[in-house]
Amino acid sequence: MNYKSRKLDEFVSEWKESYLQRVKLLELFNKNIAKSLTLAQKKHFVKIFYHARGKFHDFLWYLGSNTQSSKVKKIVLENISEEFNGSAASHEEMYMYFAKQFDVDLSKEFLKNIYYIDSIKKFNENHIRYLIEHDDSYRIAAFSAYEKLDNIDYPVLLEFAKEIGVKGKGLIFFKVHAAVEHFEATQEILADVWEKNPEAVKSGFKFIENNQIYLWETLSKELKEHEKCQTH
Repeated sequence: MNYKSRKLDEFVSEWKESYLQRVKLLELFNKNIAKSLTLAQKKHFVKIFYHARGKFHDFLWYLGSNTQSSKVKKIVLENISEEFNGSAASHEEMYMYFAKQFDVDLSKEFLKNIYYIDSIKKFNENHIRYLIEHDDSYRIAAFSAYEKLDNIDYPVLLEFAKEIGVKGKGLIFFKVHAAVEHFEATQEILADVWEKNPEAVKSGFKFIENNQIYLWETLSKELKEHEKCQTH
């Protein structure tokens, strides 16, 4: 491992720890708060979180359509292929297993977008805006950072799901994402970006960190507001 590769590994490691420290402070993942959520709040979470993850195909499409890198295009295609999961349940279907644990029907939500609230829409639009406003180096960095988040966020989300009472088949969506290794597929091309423009890597990772924290804070606020609406 050369000096620059070592510096990149150190940067990613420090970024991960910084992000985790911020996550630990979030109300959403406080076990006591999770256990106290009402059924109505749990249903609301299922409905709106669907769109926080369900619009990632837009990110992939824009990235793949606007890069000249065959390596990036290959990674995007492999990512989409993994979402479909061969002849087994797709990741979309896995989310439906989770939703059914709370008797939430999302079968028409892909079309109707009934639960696509403004704050989640802003979260997704922030991604696309960043991609549009930056060149390929920054896009690759943001994509790599977002892939790294799977291994950080989903173990936390898996515990959150258990705390709100999800069992068995309903946990598959979270278990699969906690175990994926998408970031590893981006490491080679991320190293190339770091070699030429480390500031692009730092910018992309910082953007993804801040936008993801915005998502968790938004979800926490939404659950609180939803409970207020139910009690008035």
